[in-house]
Amino acid sequence: DLYSEMTVRKDGLEQIVVLRADAQGIIASKVTTTITLPAELPWLEIAVRLDEKKPDYWPESGSIYLPFKAAKPQFRVGRLGSVVDPVTGYARASNRTYGYVNTGAMIADADGIGLGICPLDHGLMSLGDKGIGTIDPDYVPETPVARVGLYNNLWTINFPYWVSGTITSRVRIWPVHSLEPASLVEPALEARN
Repeated sequence: DLYSEMTVRKDGLEQIVVLRADAQGIIASKVTTTITLPAELPWLEIAVRLDEKKPDYWPESGSIYLPFKAAKPQFRVGRLGSVVDPVTGYARASNRTYGYVNTGAMIADADGIGLGICPLDHGLMSLGDKGIGTIDPDYVPETPVARVGLYNNLWTINFPYWVSGTITSRVRIWPVHSLEPASLVEPALEARN
C-alpha cells in the first residue's frame, strides 16, 4: 500500500482527509497529504508535508503532481500583471517549461471547462509533461498536468545546495467555466488573503 494510514474528519464546516505514508523507495521522507473540502465553498485545498527529509547532495527536485482530465487542454498562467496563454504569450527561446506563477494557472478543455490552481506556499510551477529539469525553447504544454514545486536544487541558483527538514506546501483548486482572467485572478487573490 502507498499510504500507511488514512483518517477522515467531518464537521458542519468541512471534511478533511489525511493520508500518511512512511519513507519508502525514492521518497526518503515521511509524507502527509491533507485534503480539505469546505462544506459551502467551491474549492478544495491539498497540503503536502515532507517530514525529516534527508539532505541529498545530488541534484533533486520534488513537486506536487496534479493530473487533470481535459480533452484538447488549454492552459493559462497568472504571471505578474497578466494572465497569459503559453501557446501565444511567451517569446520563443524564453523559459517555457517552468516558472514562478503569481496567481496560479488554469487547465481547461476545449470549451474552457476545467480547474484553477493556486500554489499558496511555493509558486514555482510547470505545466504539461516537462518539468523543472528541462529547458525547451519551443515547448508548448499539451498534457493536462500541473506540477507545483516543493523544493529543488537543480540549478543551484538562489536555492540551497541541499534541502532537508520539514517542507509543507498547499495548493488551492477550484472549478472554472471559462478561461477569462477573472476565473483565475479573483479566486487566487481570495485564497491568498
